[in-house]
Amino acid sequence: MLREYDIELSYEEYANQYAGIPTTSNAVTIVENYSIDTSPAELVKAKNMLPDCYLLAAEKLGLEPSECLAIEVLIMEA
Repeated sequence: MLREYDIELSYEEYANQYAGIPTTSNAVTIVENYSIDTSPAELVKAKNMLPDCYLLAAEKLGLEPSECLAIEVLIMEA
């Protein structure tokens, strides 16, 4: 979802700077560090919508649980 703002975090950057930090705090940091034109609250809202979008797409596509798991792994590695 950060790609919408031309932001790509490496796994190392995510792990070192954002992992284990509350979403709201990360949103503030990202808005400040990358000077993006949105509010931290909007970033949090967009992030919280991702699982709903994913589940709806999986349901509409008729994916099997193993296919959903494979997609989740790919998303986490991206």
